[in-house]
Amino acid sequence: MEKMRTYTVQLTLEDTPRILISGKWLRKFGIDIGSKLKLIEHEGIFILAKIPDDVAEKENADLDIKSLEKQIKQIKEQYAL
Repeated sequence: MEKMRTYTVQLTLEDTPRILISGKWLRKFGIDIGSKLKLIEHEGIFILAKIPDDVAEKENADLDIKSLEKQIKQIKEQYAL
């Protein structure tokens, strides 16, 4: 079972919403200082996907959208979204 973490959207001085995610646990997922992430939104679900290091230099890294859609469907079913 996946671990869920809850974050609170904060306000910046520029009146902009911000979510701060930090912790040594990120390294377990291969996310470290300098890692490139892509935020994907699909039907109200947000996914942070790590862009592989060998692809990070490409401006538009291709992600397996069909696989992500399947995962989103499973998450929705699991959490009754």
